[in-house]
Parts: sequence; C-alpha cells; structure tokens
Amino acid sequence: MDTVLSKKPFTINHQDILALLCLIAAVVFLCWKAPYGFGFEDESFYISVPFRLTMGDSLLTDEWHIAQLFGLLLYWPVKAYISIIGSTEGIVLFFRYLFVAFQSTVSIGIYFHFRKHGMLSIIAALVFLLSAPFTFMTMSYFAIPIGLIVLIGLLMLSMLSKNKFSKETFYIVGLLIACAVLCNPALAFVYFIFSLCMIIYETTKNKKHRLFRFSAVSFSFKS
Repeated sequence: MDTVLSKKPFTINHQDILALLCLIAAVVFLCWKAPYGFGFEDESFYISVPFRLTMGDSLLTDEWHIAQLFGLLLYWPVKAYISIIGSTEGIVLFFRYLFVAFQSTVSIGIYFHFRKHGMLSIIAALVFLLSAPFTFMTMSYFAIPIGLIVLIGLLMLSMLSKNKFSKETFYIVGLLIACAVLCNPALAFVYFIFSLCMIIYETTKNKKHRLFRFSAVSFSFKS
C-alpha cells in the first residue's frame, strides 16, 4: 500500500489553486510596490560592490567591507544588465524585481515541500515571500543567505522524507552553503560546528552513549 501511495501521480486540488492565487496576488503586490521600494539606506551599496568589479576593481585589495564577497554572486546580474541596457539607469528597480523572483522561487519550494500540511504550507510560503530581511527589498547579503539556507533545508528534508540520498543533491547543497558563506562569512563557523557534531555522532559506536543525537540529519555523513 505504501509503495502504491508513494507512486501516486501529482494531482492539482483546491488547495493548490488557492495557493496559486495567493502567491500570484503576493507577487503582483510586490511588483506594484517595487517602484516605490522601502529600506533605502544601503540599497545602492549592494549594487555598487559588483558594479565596481565590472569597472575593474578587485575584492579584498580595493574593497575593505567585511561582507564584500557577496559581490561575486551579483557580478553577473550587474554585468548582464549593463551589457543589455548600456548603463546603470534603472538597475535599482531591476534588482528589486530580481528580489521578487528570488523570493517567489523559494516560496514555491516551501509550499510544495510542506504541501501535505494544508493551509500551513500556504501561510509558510506567504510569510517568506512577503518578508524583507532588514526591510531591504533587494538582493542583499541578508536576503540571499536566508533564501539559500531555506533551500538547503528543503533539499535535505526532501531526501530525508524519501529516504533516498543522492550525491548530486549533496553537491548542490554544498554549492548553496558556499554561496551563503560568501554573503555571510560567519555561516562558515555554523557549518564547521555542525560537521564536528556529525563526525562525533557517526564515530561513536555505542548508540546509547552518543554525545550528539542528531539522527534526523546524520544521513549526510552516511551517504
């Protein structure tokens, strides 16, 4: 019976239609709000770092900001925009729309992973979609790592729920962690601490005396 249910084809129900309408309404609202924006103090700074890279400046030597490495992630969007438009006119608005697209993508992932939980999945998706880290409606070094960490959690939970672990997915998780660390270097310490706990857990032979009981996530080392 479990096998049959696990292979049941995806079907669209009333909940999916409601979720679609809610997400579309939220995206339309954010697109309407984008030209007005909010949180203007540092918005141009997030774009200036990758823009300087397009002008020939180098990280670490020409820039001293502690979170400058996030400029690597935004370099290509800035480069593409300038190449197509020919100037930086309207680039702030472009990054606001890019923020909406990024938030929407993660929100869709949240909904489909928690879909079986009914209305809670819709609420969770909307809460993330309508949130603006530190009130900045742009691709900042606050918004990007939060979204990436959510995606990492969704991928790991998806493998755990299916009890099916693939190296390809772990490569993607590792890449997302690296991108998150570029935005916020402090996240590297979180990864090292987590890795240390998992190594101790997996190398302790006596299951009853394991120091860290992270059975829900220890699969990452078993694979």
